[in-house]
Amino acid sequence: MNRQFTLNKHEWDSITLERIDQACDPAQHADLVAIVMQEGIAHLCLITPSMTLVRAKIETSIPRKRKGLCDQHTKGLHRFYNQIIQAFQRHVNFDIVKCVLIASPGFVKDHFTDYLFAEAQKMDDKTIIENKSKFVLVHSSSGFKHSLKEVLADPVITARLSDTKAAELGQLSGVAAILRFPMPEEEGDEEDDDSDDD
Repeated sequence: MNRQFTLNKHEWDSITLERIDQACDPAQHADLVAIVMQEGIAHLCLITPSMTLVRAKIETSIPRKRKGLCDQHTKGLHRFYNQIIQAFQRHVNFDIVKCVLIASPGFVKDHFTDYLFAEAQKMDDKTIIENKSKFVLVHSSSGFKHSLKEVLADPVITARLSDTKAAELGQLSGVAAILRFPMPEEEGDEEDDDSDDD
């Protein structure tokens, strides 16, 4: 991994060239995005038929709710949501992406999505507004990336992803093949890791 090498072949057919192109820049062929989150932590992933690329890991400290003092908690949540939105805008290309999964325990995904769309309206972000139909909310047990396995094993989600490249995960059982074969992971840049203890 991460080493230069030379690959020689007498004849290069179109299928082989396409696979090499995908391997050299997998993000250009990742038409499925997943945000797995819980309060204070989120992973933004691009998913291809052969790997999961973690493009951003966001971690921040969110003050606890206290009776009569919810302002700090709300400000902390909004700061967290804004960091996710910034990573989303930086890494997601809707010319390629066909589906965005937002997964979390409880109502975190719902609150974040409401905030995302409200901010998009406020900022007149037509890219997000015009692609609202591509967002799918789903339950996950946590905000850690291993929760993607359970999310992608959901038959409802599998059906929703039928027109994405991620559904080509082998010839066995579509997206559920992820459960049989661990997904190679490529971590995003360190600058994507945000931390705020204020």
